[in-house]
Amino acid sequence: MWRERPARIIHPHYQGSTSKVDASAGFFPIAVARGIQPSPAADFLFPNNLSLPHVRSTLLAGISVRFITFRGFTGIVDHSQSMPECAARYRMQTQACFGYRACRDEKLYGLIQIRGNDAGELLQGQLTQDIAELKAAISLPAAWCNAKGRVITVIRLLALQDTIGLVVPTALVESVVQKLTLYRLRSDVSIERADENWASVAVSDADAFDRLDAAGLLPDANSARSGHELIAVDYSAADRFIEIFGSSDAFNSAGLGLDPTLSDEQRAAMKIRAGLVDITSENTEKFTPHMLNLDRIGAISFDKGCYTGQEVVARTEHLGQSKRRLMHYRCDARHIAIGDKLSDDEREVGTVVNVSGKDLLAVTPVALHDRPLTINGATATPVALPYPL
Repeated sequence: MWRERPARIIHPHYQGSTSKVDASAGFFPIAVARGIQPSPAADFLFPNNLSLPHVRSTLLAGISVRFITFRGFTGIVDHSQSMPECAARYRMQTQACFGYRACRDEKLYGLIQIRGNDAGELLQGQLTQDIAELKAAISLPAAWCNAKGRVITVIRLLALQDTIGLVVPTALVESVVQKLTLYRLRSDVSIERADENWASVAVSDADAFDRLDAAGLLPDANSARSGHELIAVDYSAADRFIEIFGSSDAFNSAGLGLDPTLSDEQRAAMKIRAGLVDITSENTEKFTPHMLNLDRIGAISFDKGCYTGQEVVARTEHLGQSKRRLMHYRCDARHIAIGDKLSDDEREVGTVVNVSGKDLLAVTPVALHDRPLTINGATATPVALPYPL
């Protein structure tokens, strides 16, 4: 259902002003710009090289609107009536004819905040990571498994002020909150999804690294650093990139001026090349931590006490090897989706876990990691991971 709601325009030139815009799961507000300084709130943006007469004729016929411009885009921030049909028409026109995508209010990751005197104890009994190490490390990778040792989700842990933050793919946030709450019992713990003020971005260019360094936020290789109520995590195993986590207010106060930042597609591709997996609603509870190479990236502590799924994880570790593991492939297939199968001749041997453009991560037999496989009729060529298996 479409409805009107106020949207604060936070572009420096429009500070404090408001507009009424239509809202839906698909179109409100526009995607926050990739820079730390967000774009104006609006229904959607279209590129300036998409002619205004075309937009008026295909989208805005008979509707009174107000436009603003921002970084090569024009945004619709005010109009006289709801536009669900027009917006859908615009999305189809731009995707089919111009290769642009309507902006959506979808974050790649969400934050779950765990508070209370028993927060550490709760997570210590659930996650693969040793929570006692988090304060010193600032940020650590982890996984949450079911009783059969299958990964529910992969987590980026954050040591926040009086809070432990769990960064997980947005599609799994509500499910993780609900399932974790079942284990709370009478513990002094609150489990909540962070509000919309929370944000995360990723950068990979030298200028952004210099800006982080000037702000005292540049981490050492494969480590984390905190400051200005933000946490920066460095990934240097392959092509270097840094993720920054915090509230929008903290980003604005820090004045980092990180522009441009990586798009969701670019960020996903960088993680794939680094051999870092995301578990989403399409593949939750299908793989063990070893299949996803979580033991190779420091996401599992083998010295801590028991946790859900620990028996299966420990058994796999002590047997000495996992016959099926995550591998990076590159493929020119026109369409590849999570869950697609890889084949060795006519025999299915693997499953796609993550994909971005031509890059994909798939769980396949280790014995086949050195040979090309087939997916959707195209050749998938193995690419060496930046860590040993």
